[in-house]
Amino acid sequence: MHQRYVARFGDTVVSVAKNHNITVEELIKANRLMQPYILRPGMELLIPPRREQTNFFPYEVKSGDTLYSIAQRYKVKPEIIALANGIDLNQYIYPKQILLIPKEGVRVYVTKDGDTIDDVAKMLNTTINKLLLDNKKIYLLEEQLIMHREK
Repeated sequence: MHQRYVARFGDTVVSVAKNHNITVEELIKANRLMQPYILRPGMELLIPPRREQTNFFPYEVKSGDTLYSIAQRYKVKPEIIALANGIDLNQYIYPKQILLIPKEGVRVYVTKDGDTIDDVAKMLNTTINKLLLDNKKIYLLEEQLIMHREK
């Protein structure tokens, strides 16, 4: 069953999709959005059912939370939380907002310009084959989030 969501100022199809653990394509299809994909505050969107997410868990923001306090609580870099949720590092987060946080045992790397798959595998202390199993697609574009699930 589809959930309803009312767009807020600053929402994009990317941020809404990430915050609801769906793909941009699923969001566009469910709402029959046409290019350019611009969301206006107050626009009502249908959110398809969430996909199973094994590397992240949902966290509901509480009053007084910041990306930095949440990151410290879960021992993860605030940059990782921001990137995983399609938000800017200094963007305001609001109570009841759902953020995806890497689960314990999930190592995360944010690619830099010039990284190779071998570099990323070494940074995450794993093999290329395991990286390919843990990630649907690896483009090695700058700021791609690449994960490795430790046993």
